[in-house]
Amino acid sequence: MTSNAHSPTRGRAVLIALALLGAWRAPTPGAAQTTDPIEADPEGVSDVVVVQGRRVRGRSLSAIEPELTLTEEDIAAYGVSTLGELLEEILAETSSGRGRSEGPPVVLLNGRRISGFREIGRYPVEALARVEVLPEEASLSYGFSADQRVINFILKPNITVNALEGAAEAPEEGGSTAIEGSGQRLFVDGDTRLSLDAEGGFRPPILESERDVVFAGDPSVGELRTLLAERDNWSVGFSAGRGVMWDAAATLSGSFQRTTDDDFLGTDESETSPAEPAGPLDQLRRTDDLNLGFSLVSALAPTTWNLTANYNVVDVDTETEFNVDGAGGAPALSLRSTSSERRVADIDFVVNSKLKDLSAGSLAVTGQVGYSNERQEVTIDEAGGRIGADASRDTISGRFSIDAPIIAPGPIPGDVTLNGNIEVEDLSDFGTLLTYGYGLTWKPVEKFRIIASTTVEEGAPSLGAVGDPTIITPAVRVFDFAAGADTFIDTIDGGNPDLVTDDRRVIKVGLQLDPIEDVELRFNVDYTRSRIENETRVFPLLTEEFEEAFPDRVLRDATGALVSFDRRPVVAAETRRQELRSGVNWSKRLKRRRVRQTGRTKRRRSGRPGRIRIGAYHRWNLQDEVTIAEGLPAFDFLNGSASGRLGGSPRHLVDASMYRWNNGLGAFLGVTYQTATEVDSPDGPLRFSDLFLTNARVTYEFNYSDRILNVLPFLEETRLSFTVRNVFDDKVQVTDEAGATPLSFQEDILDPFGRTWRIELRRRF
Repeated sequence: MTSNAHSPTRGRAVLIALALLGAWRAPTPGAAQTTDPIEADPEGVSDVVVVQGRRVRGRSLSAIEPELTLTEEDIAAYGVSTLGELLEEILAETSSGRGRSEGPPVVLLNGRRISGFREIGRYPVEALARVEVLPEEASLSYGFSADQRVINFILKPNITVNALEGAAEAPEEGGSTAIEGSGQRLFVDGDTRLSLDAEGGFRPPILESERDVVFAGDPSVGELRTLLAERDNWSVGFSAGRGVMWDAAATLSGSFQRTTDDDFLGTDESETSPAEPAGPLDQLRRTDDLNLGFSLVSALAPTTWNLTANYNVVDVDTETEFNVDGAGGAPALSLRSTSSERRVADIDFVVNSKLKDLSAGSLAVTGQVGYSNERQEVTIDEAGGRIGADASRDTISGRFSIDAPIIAPGPIPGDVTLNGNIEVEDLSDFGTLLTYGYGLTWKPVEKFRIIASTTVEEGAPSLGAVGDPTIITPAVRVFDFAAGADTFIDTIDGGNPDLVTDDRRVIKVGLQLDPIEDVELRFNVDYTRSRIENETRVFPLLTEEFEEAFPDRVLRDATGALVSFDRRPVVAAETRRQELRSGVNWSKRLKRRRVRQTGRTKRRRSGRPGRIRIGAYHRWNLQDEVTIAEGLPAFDFLNGSASGRLGGSPRHLVDASMYRWNNGLGAFLGVTYQTATEVDSPDGPLRFSDLFLTNARVTYEFNYSDRILNVLPFLEETRLSFTVRNVFDDKVQVTDEAGATPLSFQEDILDPFGRTWRIELRRRF
């Protein structure tokens, strides 16, 4: 570990000091007053009532309406505790086929930009009034590119939440019973916010000997190899915000997280030699993540502005043991230590202004300027000495977007909003990059909307993809497609300094329909087509076509046996994708049941209406192909090429959910289905079966039962949750032409968890 590795320790001390200072300066809960009559409801009903002439609290700056709105009852039905957990539950609703990766969406708080999701990720869900999911085009109004959906979290204007939570989770097949605990405090009074949180957890490993894993050699190696690493993690965080001059709101936030993973790798010779291994090889990785954020946001007005800044330090230390030949040929251990510290500092200033009121709406412009500095320092220590490498990137960016609503010309009914946007980035290591786009939103009738857009983008690979340290992991089980057999080899991961910029062209057409008046039913359909030149890609499987395209990434000995596989990112000449994504959401309010108030109950939640919702999303992959270089056949991930550990790209993916919440009882059912795929090999295709995953959760808030509280009053403000993941214990089954399963693709290797049970107890104070 380098001398810089101690910086997170100093940062943690500063973090805790700032948190204590914020707690001391925070107003007392008794001082909080409800200041926004739009959100207040004496009966506890959280539905928004729009008062004519006033802006709905938390409404986004974009004129584009949300694709999905979750009420307080919808949120309660999920049975989760934090905004981060809620975001994980609505991945199907927030996924996008336009981004560079399946990264998180753009996140807003009360319709405003924040320093980042870390600022609010540990906020308790009890503080939410509603959640809005908006299409990618809405991100342009906040100075972001239109490649991720927008999630707008709207807080209640006046609430205090103090909560403790404990959870235990265990797979039904045994082993790895995880224990988690957390505490949260959130105070909200208008623009004044204070949040303190801490969490920790421990998860034991799952050894191969604890599952039905078949071994080619000595089965005792199963006691020396992990399917799932042992993990120990803890974190603390805070955010504090209050109104400042010019009616603006300022927020300071910070977090520190430490995660330790310990993997047993077996021994190189234990698979082929009958000799008793001296002990397990080991790979220990510790990750320290320190983040500080600041935001300054103006009051809502025809012209709004915001300033955001972040500083992030990620320190990763990896120690790997290798078996080597010692004196007289006896086994000996060699230690390799890799230390990587990544520091990122960025600042952005965004202005959004409504310049003029037109007949169909307001002419709005958005401007953004930003600067970021990213540095990575890598040190590798091994028997041969020390190797050091540094990488850095400075980025200056500017973006401009304009939205012009007009009356549809001629006989075309409804209103049309035209958009144009342009961005210029200057990167110290890749030069000047240009992005531009254009599109329109057409609303021919009140319940029907069409969005069409095109984006042309030049982009650079991440600094990590270029400069991540090279990590060699020994004794990794790999299926050699060329030989049709399993083997244990060294794998090489890390960055590739030879990566180049890519050129992307993405076209999207989206439809939204609310067909029935006074019925909460909505249909969404999105078609996306993308063409990318020089895309940065990672191929995790060693297929024959990959070896033909990148022979220098594969090392074999004189007999043709596989020795090592270099899995670092490569450049693909051209990538072509097309997908059709459709979704339907239906919800209905259930009758409320008033609960008799008792003098002993402090915060009895009474009279809140229930909610039932059903949603389903289908993604149809029409095309997913990669051409590595001219003259080579394309990788067709829908027809025989491998895109990941679970085979090729499934033609169809379905995500469906149903939940019901009423009188404190919530039930959630989520289903994910993907169709089967095949991967070509010299001995015939490997068939990867379809996958049907079902998750179920039941929650109950004891405040809704006078009978229980009269007997057990200490359960007041307590919620109990039971979760079953992968209810039917379904796993991907991989078979060759003869019906046999290669060792590397055994069910318990691909999914060591299977059916998993979880219990949570959450108490508010």
